[in-house]
Amino acid sequence: MVKAILCAGLFPNVVRCKTHGGRTTFYTKNDGRVEPKASSVISPTDFFPHPWLVYTTKVQGTCYVQDLTIVSDYALLMFGGSLHCMKDKHLVTMMGGFLKFVISRRAMTIVQVCLFFLLLFD
Repeated sequence: MVKAILCAGLFPNVVRCKTHGGRTTFYTKNDGRVEPKASSVISPTDFFPHPWLVYTTKVQGTCYVQDLTIVSDYALLMFGGSLHCMKDKHLVTMMGGFLKFVISRRAMTIVQVCLFFLLLFD
């Protein structure tokens, strides 16, 4: 629950991480490749259970981000920005295609129902 709240509060400060041969690279939509600040707890880690992180700030004049938290796909889908579903309903994009999710129709239905109830009680 705490990670979902962080995701909602920090969106669109999202970092995508990719692992290539044991080395992890990090990307943001606006800045391209970035690095976690050396003092970050995540900095020495190479294992990420989810490819998405949210951050609080980007260090001015550099490509470093700080205060990173790993978030799941569903936290982004339910507490992030607007969703764009493709015709086949298996591909969902956010942030102009920067975030891409391949999900089943059943999972998409569950996300849509949850979003409906979140909007209903907002």
